[in-house]
Amino acid sequence: MLDISLIIQMLVNIGQIFLQFSIIIFMLKIRVHWGITLAYSITIALLAFENIGLMLTIFYGSTFFYYFVISKVQIKLTLLAISVHLFTSTFINNIALILHMWFVTFFDVLMLRIIVFAIYVVLFAALRHFKTHIDSLVQSKVAATITIMLMLSGLLTNHIQCPEIIFSVIQVFPTFGIFITQFVVIYIVFILNRLTKEIQQHEFHRMYTDTLEESLDNLRMHKHAFRNIMHTLLGLCELKEFDKLESQLREYSDDFKYISNVGKINDKLKDNMPYLYGIVLAKAALSATGNIRFNIDILAGDFELYTVSEAQLSRMVGNLLNNAFEAASHVDDKTVTLRITNPAETRIKFEIHNSVNTAIDTASLTEKGYSTKEGHTGYGLHEIKSIVKKMRSEGKNVKFDFHCTDDTFVAELTV
Repeated sequence: MLDISLIIQMLVNIGQIFLQFSIIIFMLKIRVHWGITLAYSITIALLAFENIGLMLTIFYGSTFFYYFVISKVQIKLTLLAISVHLFTSTFINNIALILHMWFVTFFDVLMLRIIVFAIYVVLFAALRHFKTHIDSLVQSKVAATITIMLMLSGLLTNHIQCPEIIFSVIQVFPTFGIFITQFVVIYIVFILNRLTKEIQQHEFHRMYTDTLEESLDNLRMHKHAFRNIMHTLLGLCELKEFDKLESQLREYSDDFKYISNVGKINDKLKDNMPYLYGIVLAKAALSATGNIRFNIDILAGDFELYTVSEAQLSRMVGNLLNNAFEAASHVDDKTVTLRITNPAETRIKFEIHNSVNTAIDTASLTEKGYSTKEGHTGYGLHEIKSIVKKMRSEGKNVKFDFHCTDDTFVAELTV
């Protein structure tokens, strides 16, 4: 006859492990297959041993394999994920232990497991409700410090709770002290996360303000030019000079392109990527007054970022567009194209094409100070290369490449 309590205990264990993975996946913005996550949770739950050391080895060894090998997460992010696993499990176990100390007569082992599972559910719901992520920490220099702090805090908790190695003098409510310590660690993590985001937002707002001023100037110029265009077309209609009307419309086709571009930008970028929206809108306005044909193809359906922040992305794409418009302004066929696609489920690719007169020596383009344009510092591509290099060292799968033909230069950024 089946023991119902054992079945319930096993289901609770599976649910608890699955929720642990779900919390880390959500907090670190890792996209993985939920079916694989559930299968992994079941496998780990079935590997039950009385030896705590063996259990921890199996759990954290398989966790490392899950993130690093199956999910293809870089090593730095994998270590942070494991440290969050350790911290959250000890933190929630402390809460359950405190409840057990208060209501010792009401809880058996199965009830404690159910309580722990319920706490995981509440924590996950709270994180989802408040949209709590710590992805900003991963993109900053404090990621290693946070990883060590979480890991040590979790290990310290496990160490103190081992009855065979603690002294009787510290057995008086040790859990409360650990619980407070962990709350302090949580507070520090979220304060650092908030400060990191504020720094990024401040940097973006400065760039966005400059771009907005440029956009307003270009829009005023376009409004004045558009009024003259309409008056000219109206005059040709009144004079019934329809042969000249057709040629005039062809001449003004690039001006009408701006209206089409604004529609695409508003439809695709305004709500999905508000940081990038202002920059692309400014370039669309610039194209209308600078005699540059700006083609925008937004084919992406998913705009969620997993490797960079919106501020970082806007900074890089803004630099690439600046370079493209500057280069195109010096050739006869003044054309710039921005294409945004999803080459993979969790990736966004930005392609910036601009016309050139002749092939460019791409080997020197990312060197600091190198520029093909007289009077320019050559900082744009070098800065993007530096940002991408830094992100890759932090475990972010970001790619930046470019190539050139006799008439087109193409820069590709995949995040």
